[in-house]
Amino acid sequence: MVRDKHEVASDDRAPSVKSDKPPKQAVSETLTLAAPAVPLASGDVVAGRYTIVELYGAGPLGYAFRATDRDERSVAVKVLHPSLVPTERERIAALTELEKLAGKSLRFTALPTDAGTSGRFAYVVSPWMVGRSLRRVLGAFRDAGLELPASDVHGVLRGTVDALRELHSNFVHGAVYPESIQITADARVVLTDAGIVGAVGRARWIEQLEYFPDVGPYVSPELLRGKPMTASSDLWAVGALASELLTGHAASVREGIAPAMLGIWPRSVSSALADMVAAKVGMRASAMPVLLDEIAKAIPAKTLPRTGNLPLQRARTEMVAAPIDGLNEGTSPGIALISRQAKHKRK
Repeated sequence: MVRDKHEVASDDRAPSVKSDKPPKQAVSETLTLAAPAVPLASGDVVAGRYTIVELYGAGPLGYAFRATDRDERSVAVKVLHPSLVPTERERIAALTELEKLAGKSLRFTALPTDAGTSGRFAYVVSPWMVGRSLRRVLGAFRDAGLELPASDVHGVLRGTVDALRELHSNFVHGAVYPESIQITADARVVLTDAGIVGAVGRARWIEQLEYFPDVGPYVSPELLRGKPMTASSDLWAVGALASELLTGHAASVREGIAPAMLGIWPRSVSSALADMVAAKVGMRASAMPVLLDEIAKAIPAKTLPRTGNLPLQRARTEMVAAPIDGLNEGTSPGIALISRQAKHKRK
């Protein structure tokens, strides 16, 4: 049931936000947000049930908070960006769709357990995953000047594909990218944010991506042309993920994968990857197992990154125009978008 509670915070106020904006040249290497002030602070209560503990990340879909429920269990609360559901009608429609997922359980996807409205914002609740986002993992390795081990590349891709196979028997994810892929403390790949894009609408989502260029390559060409979201759209995202893991740049998925970009990987890998991101939608499903097999042939065994012992990462998760002292990505599974060349749209 969609809730409309107003006990959002102890005094129903958003945390203070600095008005000084950094110059354009300072935007690269920071987390750039296309959003208003952060709507919640530590200690605020959402819908009379969820007590906010900390803000732990932000991305194209909204702000992500760790909270506790009435039984003192940790949960993830995501407040959707107002630009995704700007009207009451859109908020109600989106939450109605998300609530269809509540009560369902999948092994490799953290599905919503609750959704509602509180004041003028919409929120989605899902299980708390202890670990790190894949973006956090990749950022740590890159900051240390290291490449993700080949065995970890295969482990991440295989885990993502297994999760999508399970998920696609029910519905489409719609937002597969490193921020929504969690590497858990017990060495599993778990998808988050499933179903949100389908609930808010393709047009709103595409418009939002203008602010998040690192996520753009993960959106399939047919979605950009206005076609409906399908399971094949998620497979394009897997191809973009493979492109980023293998070459270090997700944008290469649109620019073309040259064999020279793949370093240690054999030519058969670049050929399979090219098929994964082919314009012909029907080629992706058949290319996916070939890509995994070719990667597997080049490495001794599949593993997952050791999230408890990552290389030191530079502190570059400050928020443009909305710095938050409580952002604690080091102890939480961050959804933060770490963008080296992020753009900040100013009105």
